[in-house]
Amino acid sequence: MFKLITLILLFSGCAHKVQKTLPLSGQTYKSGYLNHQYKDTSATVVVFVSAYCPCSNSHIPLVKELKSKHPNLTFIGVHSNANEVKTKAKKYFTEKDLGFPIIRDESGDIARSFGAVKTPHAFIVDSHGEIIYRGAITDASNAKTSTKNFLEQAIEDFQAGRTPTVASKKTLGCYIELKEKV
Repeated sequence: MFKLITLILLFSGCAHKVQKTLPLSGQTYKSGYLNHQYKDTSATVVVFVSAYCPCSNSHIPLVKELKSKHPNLTFIGVHSNANEVKTKAKKYFTEKDLGFPIIRDESGDIARSFGAVKTPHAFIVDSHGEIIYRGAITDASNAKTSTKNFLEQAIEDFQAGRTPTVASKKTLGCYIELKEKV
């Protein structure tokens, strides 16, 4: 599992830039390479989130529920929006008490590495470093009106030893505004 994240960081050239990353969940995590913030599990669920996006915000309860239903998986949130005030975002994520770390991707390199374009944008990375699911959490921009939970189905397929029936779904939500590369 660490292989993919570490490789992405090394090959994208952002391993050292991640040192500026600040956790926003109120918990303390060692800064530096992202793989220091994971525990060894069968898979990692990475969700790109926003403090301001209504779509992202409506899906927070579903992600929290998935985290509690699947304690054997590692959940990581990534906040890459350059247009969101850091103090307000930190306050928002602290109040939501997600139960997993939110990593501030100040440079946008993590979002670029994963190809994340909207919030929420979810990825499941297996223990071999393969992305086995990428895309929307549900079929609606407001989680309360959704009829299909794609992320949950992919997790359940994975936990049952199956390849996810749906490996990719179009992401709904707000575009991630990344800091321009200089």
